[in-house]
Amino acid sequence: MKIIEGKYLSYTQRLIHWRMLVCVYVFLLYSYLIFNFSLIKEFAIYIEIINFIICASVYLHKTKKNIHKIGFDKDDNIILEGETYNKIWEDLINLDQSKIFIKGKPSRTGICGVLFKIKLKNTKVNYTINLFNNFTEKEILDFFNEFKHRKKEKIILDEKLILNRIQEKIDKCQ
Repeated sequence: MKIIEGKYLSYTQRLIHWRMLVCVYVFLLYSYLIFNFSLIKEFAIYIEIINFIICASVYLHKTKKNIHKIGFDKDDNIILEGETYNKIWEDLINLDQSKIFIKGKPSRTGICGVLFKIKLKNTKVNYTINLFNNFTEKEILDFFNEFKHRKKEKIILDEKLILNRIQEKIDKCQ
């Protein structure tokens, strides 16, 4: 049984994240534009309330779920352990019914600022791993290679390019 454990983040740690600052900044900028350039001020207040509800619900939806432990059991199932809000859960996924996708979110700061994520797509549920940068690049690389090895799939060219970028980040940005 192989287990890969990332950094545990509570719900308050996920909630107070740099993304929250970006959402607050965009909300304040949008509010400023609405109140300055709106012809009818009463209508602007309603637009602002709707804007706040939409921004808050999208942000809360993004931060509600986190995965902090991944493992493989002897029956070739994937064990995911995570947290939804403050409730800890564990899920068992069949390896044969799952697909894996690896993606990198580019950054202007170069390879050291790239955030790599893994998407697990199952017939029932989809999971995103490393949404809050709580796994190291080495752990992501290990999980991806172990998944492909246990499923006996070949690594295609696009995946190989991303894996090379992860290895480059490990080598350059320790």
